[in-house]
Amino acid sequence: MSTPLKTLPILALLPLACSQGDIGDGFSTTYSSYTGSNTYGTSYTEGDTVDTGDEIGTDAGQMCGDGAATGSEVCDGGDLKGHDCVGEGFSGGSLACNATCDGFDTSNCSSATCGNGTIEGNEVCDGNNLNGQTCVSQGFDGGALACGPNCTAFDTSGCSNSTCGNGIIDPGEVCDGIALNGQTCISQGYAGGTIMCAADCKSLNTAGCVNAICGNGMIEAGETCDGAALNGQTCVSQGYSGGTLACNANCSGYNTAGCVSGSGDCCTANLYPGCQVASIQNCVCALDSFCCSNEWDSLCAQEAVDYCGAIC
Repeated sequence: MSTPLKTLPILALLPLACSQGDIGDGFSTTYSSYTGSNTYGTSYTEGDTVDTGDEIGTDAGQMCGDGAATGSEVCDGGDLKGHDCVGEGFSGGSLACNATCDGFDTSNCSSATCGNGTIEGNEVCDGNNLNGQTCVSQGFDGGALACGPNCTAFDTSGCSNSTCGNGIIDPGEVCDGIALNGQTCISQGYAGGTIMCAADCKSLNTAGCVNAICGNGMIEAGETCDGAALNGQTCVSQGYSGGTLACNANCSGYNTAGCVSGSGDCCTANLYPGCQVASIQNCVCALDSFCCSNEWDSLCAQEAVDYCGAIC
């Protein structure tokens, strides 16, 4: 007469007929030939799958409501895993965890309002508020950046990239081919020459420009005068009463050492024809040709004072 099998340790049954459960869902044992109970007092019969309690994962450590988001929980109580209303696409508010810990409660979050000019929530812009962005910062050469209709993206339809070589100065270009935007070697500080556009249209090529040469008798870029070329200036135009104006040694200004103030020698008998102040001389000689054809005597000096504005 045989004795019925009753309580046996689970490990003793494993080699006989069992299958191991999935990791993460606990270890379980399926019995196909025995009935009885395990060491924890749980009864089993043939065909039952018995959980040993040695779980790796969820059912032993995960409990919604304990305030710790573990396992497959999206959140748990105040543990939102760093999420907030803004991160969920709202403009602000108070995010909460739902009752089953598998999602968020956004009922207290406030939505962004596209069009109010304030960048909220997941908006990247709002109306004219572009958050400092431009077509250039968006990777274009220029143009007018705008905000998209839903405020979550920029409208770059007004932006453009330059096409170097089309002869048109596009946004981001300094010049293009022969289109030099009115620039010349002289406007760039050179004396002359031929200016060109650089190959990338981003700058001017001044290799063909030449610098001014002081002393060549030509007033070039950066020069006030050059030798006898005085640009129409005289001692009188420089504020003197007469004399001989000259250009200084570096062509940067005038040499007024030969200019005279007041009426010069027009006030005295200088014993030679004419006097130092051309305007006075011309006036006197028109009245008395002797003063310019023979000598400037005391009578000429008096005529200068009486009729021609000499101050003596």
